[in-house]
Amino acid sequence: MVYTANSGIFLWRSASHKDKKEIIRLLISHVIVEQDREQGKIWFQINWQTGAISQHTFIRIVSNYDFHAHKEDLQQRLDELAEQHLTAPEIAHVLNDEGFQTARRKQFTPEIVNQLRRKWSIPSYYRHARTPDRWADGSYSVNRAAQLLGISAGCLRKRIKKGHLKASQRRKGASLHVFLTPEMIAQHKK
Repeated sequence: MVYTANSGIFLWRSASHKDKKEIIRLLISHVIVEQDREQGKIWFQINWQTGAISQHTFIRIVSNYDFHAHKEDLQQRLDELAEQHLTAPEIAHVLNDEGFQTARRKQFTPEIVNQLRRKWSIPSYYRHARTPDRWADGSYSVNRAAQLLGISAGCLRKRIKKGHLKASQRRKGASLHVFLTPEMIAQHKK
């Protein structure tokens, strides 16, 4: 009879708990487990009946981020994302995309991001921070652009929406950057 990987899986799945324990005893001599070798990880060594030895680590669930397996990396990345003025939902999304996990090995939420910011004294991005009249790229704030064109901010937004004026936004909820040419500004002054 020829055994394949699938027949081994079938044998394992169809075996009783007692038979599985017996199979494991035939393969493994003993296992050594240490919780404190690496922060946030469980280290274990399997001594096989053949004399081979294999070592493994497993990230464990922890009750406090002080014991998180990747605390320093997580703290540094959170700080970098906050410096980019990302919001809590945006930071949670990036951390999840990059494979970071919470202390309970779950995905990040905006609430957890804000808790960690407070814990590690990482400033958060305030959407209502003072908007400059003009940015380094030469674009204008909505209020300044409206003032230069002699129209209301509401009217300016309507023109942007209709495509008559060019504007961009770094992310949802951020300030609009309105692009005006010198000709547009000069035309108003006439």
